[in-house]
Amino acid sequence: MLERAVGEAWALASFAGVPSLLFPLLAEEKAMEVVVWHERQRRILERTWAFVTE
Repeated sequence: MLERAVGEAWALASFAGVPSLLFPLLAEEKAMEVVVWHERQRRILERTWAFVTE
């Protein structure tokens, strides 16, 4: 997941003409999106297991 996010960040930065300036910011933003997604998925799984085990 993280590799894909970093790849997307590089692709976006490449279009700007100055990838070395934008890439770190975009990579950080994409990495945070992965963290948020992962956390949301974890909460869904917890709720699902709580429902199944009741």
